[in-house]
Amino acid sequence: MWIGEAGGSARFHDHHALQISLAFSGTIRFRTRQHDWRSFSAAFVPPHLSHAFEGAAQFTAQVFIEPETLEGRALLTRFARDTIVELPVDEVALHANELRTLGLQEASASALQSAARQFVDGLGGGAQRPSVVDMRIERTIRSLWQSDQPVALGEAAAKVALSPGRFRHLFVEQTGQSFRSYQLWMRLQRAIEIISSGAAATDAAHSAGFSDAAHLTRTFRKMMGIAPTSVTID
Repeated sequence: MWIGEAGGSARFHDHHALQISLAFSGTIRFRTRQHDWRSFSAAFVPPHLSHAFEGAAQFTAQVFIEPETLEGRALLTRFARDTIVELPVDEVALHANELRTLGLQEASASALQSAARQFVDGLGGGAQRPSVVDMRIERTIRSLWQSDQPVALGEAAAKVALSPGRFRHLFVEQTGQSFRSYQLWMRLQRAIEIISSGAAATDAAHSAGFSDAAHLTRTFRKMMGIAPTSVTID
């Protein structure tokens, strides 16, 4: 999650996470490859949708949820379309009040995280029981997050007793992207955390498995639309 003033803009990009963007004052604007700029007070951006963003210095919260999680599946069940949609105003007002209050108070990271989880759970609570990720892919994802090194597809397939071909197909079916692309997305998250702790981009790139800072910057711009040094996270 990121919360604060969203000045400037982000060029076209797409990422694995589903995104909820809240404007606590004024509106924010998005456009996609298919639609021109539109204004939102609370937007739901589905995973892997190419979009551009303009904050116009509004006080906003950007919440990113992994689509494989139970919370992500619940939100996708309720709101997923082939474009960006406006979230129900009454539900946002009900569930986001604490997040807004804490954001204005510049509360601690743990308090903001708790409020963001309550907000996400509240929005997803109206969904029918969401489908779950295949347990073999769930196990693989947990293992990937626990590993500091890239994992070969064949190694991951063997751990869940699947052939490489079947594993490759199942991973894409369950996550919406390739095994290699998913690991790149994970490395990007690690790099953001390292940079947010005060490390230089070059050190963060090497620690997260990128060849150099330029490789990290290219990946970050492709997936987030901005340079990595523009972002801190809570």
